[in-house]
Amino acid sequence: MANLATQRAPELLPDFCSGPVLLSVALITQLVAVLVMFVTQPVGAFFWERFALLSLYLQWNGLCGAAVLCQARSWLSRMPTWFVLFTSYVLLLGVTALLAELSWMLIRVLGWSSMLEIRGRWSFVVGSLGVAAIIVAFVLRYFWVQHQWRMEIQAQAESRYLALQARIRPHFLFNTLNTLSALIRKDPRLAESMVDDLSDLFRVSLEKRHRLVPLGEEMDTARSYLNIEQVRVGDRMHVEWDVPDEALSVPVPVLSLQPLVENAVHHGIMHRDEGGTVRISAELQKHGLGVDYLSLTVVNPVPEVPVPSQGSRLALTNLTERLRIAYDGRASLLSERENDHFRVEMRLPVVNEVRQGVA
Repeated sequence: MANLATQRAPELLPDFCSGPVLLSVALITQLVAVLVMFVTQPVGAFFWERFALLSLYLQWNGLCGAAVLCQARSWLSRMPTWFVLFTSYVLLLGVTALLAELSWMLIRVLGWSSMLEIRGRWSFVVGSLGVAAIIVAFVLRYFWVQHQWRMEIQAQAESRYLALQARIRPHFLFNTLNTLSALIRKDPRLAESMVDDLSDLFRVSLEKRHRLVPLGEEMDTARSYLNIEQVRVGDRMHVEWDVPDEALSVPVPVLSLQPLVENAVHHGIMHRDEGGTVRISAELQKHGLGVDYLSLTVVNPVPEVPVPSQGSRLALTNLTERLRIAYDGRASLLSERENDHFRVEMRLPVVNEVRQGVA
């Protein structure tokens, strides 16, 4: 289980150690080489030789710059934004200056100065630095804009999570306290158990939210809610669990299953005179040698007479947004009506941790 007690902002720079990012760097660098050649150089003698050498030179710059930022990533991640921008700018220009100097020495050794139409050492080095200064400034500006956008998205997700945390509705608390008042003299032990369940539910709702919990712990939270509603609803509600033991230790975002169970009770069981059964199941989906996904399914009967479902949609929309940001789009939340039942499936990738601040 990962404990994500401290919120961190999204990182400014992408992970230049990863293959997809390096591939993007190579493709963008090659695009720059194409634009530079076909805009500044007429097609003529040595055109394709110059294009090949320019591509090699720019790829060398791009990949070496990515390697430097890859090595500095762990250090830069602890620094403020302005320092990351300034340091990255200086490092990339330093890489360009060093590679320009080495390239000039190689050009002189191979005697390519006339073919490349290079006037002199300083012209080549300063020209490279000038072009790099402009391109790097635009790239870092793009990263900064993306960073601000992710910060805004994270803030929105945080506010939606707070709204989701507050879904212990006032009327639910009011009805629970009324039930407790009636039980204190009639069945003190049941009243005490109900108080314990209510305190557990509030503890989870008010504690630190940036963390993962084992599925078994999230199931306990759902059971606390169901125990309270069971006292109020009585025999009208039945609950069936189908969760394999090996799934109990899989980490899931806190308050991810409980809202689905609450949705099933509040928008399903409560509106049926005869009540019904809430079925909660889990399945580990395996591909190859490892477990890739955890599938959680909640099924409840629908009311005979349709009732407004705006609250249900809001809860599912909020949870969908949380999962999308936390798991980078790899998680899903699907809902559908199957005849006289409503089915919600939450599919989560099995990972050790998710993005901090939103899980």
